[in-house]
Amino acid sequence: VRNRLNPLSADQREIVDTLSVAGRDTDLDVLLDVISLDEERALDAIDVLVESGLIAERRLSGQVLIDFSHRKVGDVAYRDLDPEWRASLHRRLAVALEMRSGDSVVISEAIGEHYSRAGESGKAYRHLASTALKLWQRSLTSEAWEMSERAVLLAESASGDLSEDAFDRARLGVLRVRAYMSYNRGAWEQAENILASLHAVATKLED
Repeated sequence: VRNRLNPLSADQREIVDTLSVAGRDTDLDVLLDVISLDEERALDAIDVLVESGLIAERRLSGQVLIDFSHRKVGDVAYRDLDPEWRASLHRRLAVALEMRSGDSVVISEAIGEHYSRAGESGKAYRHLASTALKLWQRSLTSEAWEMSERAVLLAESASGDLSEDAFDRARLGVLRVRAYMSYNRGAWEQAENILASLHAVATKLED
């Protein structure tokens, strides 16, 4: 795989690097928002990569989606990235996706994950907390719990990144999900402890 990646031009390599960080089918418009190339140069680089068989395009409901033809290419490219460049691309992707997230829980989760990998725990926590709440409201309880677990792991570092009010408002959503799920599972002691925390945060926010 490296033998195929090494001869790429700088433009082509930026496309490959960005797709490796995205880790999934990427909307062409999002890709163009993230990379530093102008549209014409970017499209030329994409055409060469498609012709070489490294990446593939497909159309879905008016979108042009781009991904690697083989996941191994993305895995190798991602592992070889300079850590600072990788974090920068995660941050750029998070920002680009925020502009288009709407009410999509899939995109909201992706934004949280990209911010987390960029080292921005506060923004990651807010998006994962929001995603957990949306999943719970849609009765996707197992997924909501798993998302709340991921948010909890970031809570300590997020509290230092966010203002006290912003952190408490995000935490309120996490606690709502976890209190309900603990009660629903019959984990009474856990539910009682979480409800106490929920009550304290809600009182503080006058919610």
